[in-house]
Formats: sequence, structure tokens, C-alpha cells
Amino acid sequence: MKQEQGSRLKRLKNELAATDEITVPQDPVEFVRALFKFEPKEYQAKLLEDESKRIVVRWSRQAGKTTTIALRALWYAFTNPKSLSLIVAPSLRQSMILGDRIQDYLASLQQDYRAALIDRQQRTVIRFTNSARIVILPNSPQLLRGLHGASSHL
Repeated sequence: MKQEQGSRLKRLKNELAATDEITVPQDPVEFVRALFKFEPKEYQAKLLEDESKRIVVRWSRQAGKTTTIALRALWYAFTNPKSLSLIVAPSLRQSMILGDRIQDYLASLQQDYRAALIDRQQRTVIRFTNSARIVILPNSPQLLRGLHGASSHL
């Protein structure tokens, strides 16, 4: 049964790759609108579109920081093959809050999109079919050591 499902998913991934049905918008605002039906406020759109290497976000409570950063991380992973994005906070619990939001958005995708875009999904590591990864960690020198080439730290 599991072999059948696995081969069916591989076949679906290959069919979708061959027909190029899934196109991911390069513009982050269009990306969140198209894939997640999320309409960002003006200040959220500004963060999504910011191309700066380092960004500091200082918004009031309940302004959508976690949501916006989660969507930005997904957009980055989908549009930058072989990239590594690290979600780092002082504790694993804090990192997991953002990680859970990312997982929630991935779960909201249509099943065929999920199958075509996500290679492996675990609680702290998400690997995409374009070889991009999102890794969720606490801020610990022992755990961050050895993760070279991270394109973005959130």
C-alpha cells in the first residue's frame, strides 16, 4: 500500500514537472496571494518585498510578524533552489512557533501542489523538490555549527 502511494506521488511529481503546471510567482506579494490567498497589509507587503540583506522588524503586538516572516521564508525557499534558510530563536520553543506557522501554510496548499513542491517535511526540517531547505533550530552554538551557506536567517 505504501509503495503504491510512494510510486503514485513520484509519478504525480514527474507529471507536474513535465507539464510545468505549477508556477511559483517571483514577486513575494503575488506569491502569498496566489498560493495562500493571503492579502497583506501595506506594511506587510513592504517587508515581503524588501531585498535588503539584513532586516529588522519592529511592529506592535499582533501585527502579523510571524505570519509575514513565515510566508517570506516559504517564498524564498520556493524561488531560490538549493538555498538554506535557518529559523533561529533563543529557545527551540520560540523557533517552533514560527516553524509551526510555516507548517500550517504548507498544510493549506492543495495536495497536488504539496506533493509537487515538498520533498520531505519533518517538524524541524522542510526539504523542497528544488533542494531548498528550511531548518528550525534554537540559538545554540553547538547546533548552528556546521550549517554553512545559509542564505537567510529568520
